[in-house]
Amino acid sequence: MAVPRARPRRTGDRPSPAPPSAGARRPLVKVHFLTRYGERGASSRYRTWQHLPGLEREGIECTATPLLGDEYLDARFARRRPPGLLVRAALRRARERSAWREADLIVVEKELYPYAPAWFERALLGRGTRFTLDFDDALQHIYDQHPRSVVRMLLGRKMQRLVRRARLVTVGNPYLEEAFAPAAGPRTRIESVPTVLDTDRYPVTPEPDAPFTIGWIGTPVSARNLAVVLEPLQRFFDHHRGRLLLIGAGDEPLPGIPVERVSWSAETEADLLASIHVGIMPLFDRPLERGKSGLKLLQYLAAARPVVASPVGVNSSIVTPQVGRLAGDPERWLEALIELHDNPPLRARLGRAGRRLVESSYSLRHWTPRYAAYLREAATTP
Repeated sequence: MAVPRARPRRTGDRPSPAPPSAGARRPLVKVHFLTRYGERGASSRYRTWQHLPGLEREGIECTATPLLGDEYLDARFARRRPPGLLVRAALRRARERSAWREADLIVVEKELYPYAPAWFERALLGRGTRFTLDFDDALQHIYDQHPRSVVRMLLGRKMQRLVRRARLVTVGNPYLEEAFAPAAGPRTRIESVPTVLDTDRYPVTPEPDAPFTIGWIGTPVSARNLAVVLEPLQRFFDHHRGRLLLIGAGDEPLPGIPVERVSWSAETEADLLASIHVGIMPLFDRPLERGKSGLKLLQYLAAARPVVASPVGVNSSIVTPQVGRLAGDPERWLEALIELHDNPPLRARLGRAGRRLVESSYSLRHWTPRYAAYLREAATTP
C-alpha cells in the first residue's frame, strides 16, 4: 500500500520558532553560507552578507564563501561571460568542500553551480549533509523556460529536486513559496523571509529643492525593464521639467528623456536615493519577473520616497495606496507620475508611510533574529 507523502511544513502549519530571548544560553551552531556573489552582488549582499553580524549575535557562527567575484560581475554587466571565470569558480568551490562541510548547516544561495544537474550538487554536498536553499527570484524559470529543449529536459526540474532534499527553503516572496511547496520533502520546511534593509543606512531627509527627479536603481541587466515605462516617461517629460536618475543602469538608449546615469556604489547609494522625488519599478509581466522580491521598492520607501510600480508579483503586496501607486498600463503610469509631480504634500505623506512600512515589516533588525531561529532549527532538529 502506498504511504502518503508528508505535506511540506510551511509557515502557518505550526508556530515558527521563536527567536531566543536576550541573554538565553544557546548552543553554538556553525553555519556556512555558499553565496552566488560577494558583497557587491545585490542578491547576495541583501540575502546573506548583511545578516551575518546579526546572526553572530544570535549565536550562529558564520562563515561564507562566494562562487563568483567582482571580476565576473564586471564582465556580466558589460555583457561578457568569460568561460574561464566560471571554470575557475567551479574548481575553487570544489576545492573548498572539505572546509564548508565541517559546518552544522550549509546555506546554498540558489544553487551550487549554474547549469549543473541536481544529482551533481547533491553528490558534492555529500550524503547526510544538512543544507538549506535560499531564493529571492524565480531561478527555476531560467531552466524550465529555457529556449533549448535539452536544457529544459535535463535541468527543468533541478530546483525542485534540490528542494526535496533540503531541510529548510527560505523564499523572498509568495510566488516562490507556492512554486516550491509541491516539491518539498517530508523534512523540508519552507519559510518566507523577505529581502530586508538596514534602515540605519537610509537616513530620512526632506525632499531636495531641485527639479523633479524620478529615480530608478538596479543593474545593467535589470535595466531592460525600463522599456515598460519608456512611452509614459517620454510623454511626461514632454510637458514637465525634471530628469530621470538611473543608478547602476547600463547605456540603453532612452530617446526623448532627460537622463542622468550614475554608477552604483554602497557609499553613495543612500545619498542618491535621497536626491529623488519618486522611485519607479517597472516590470514586464513574465514568470521570471513575477518571482522578484521588490528590493527596489523597499529602497525607495526606506528613503521615504513614494513609489510607482508595475502590478507584477510581490509589487502588488508592497505597494498600497498609502505608500504609492500601481500602474498596469502606459496611461496609468502617466497619471501616477503627474499626480505625484503636482502634489508635494501627497508625496511627503506617502513617503512617511513607506518608511514606517519598511521599519515595521522589512527591516534587518526585525528579521535577523527570526532568520537565526529558522537556521538553528534546521541545524539541530532530528
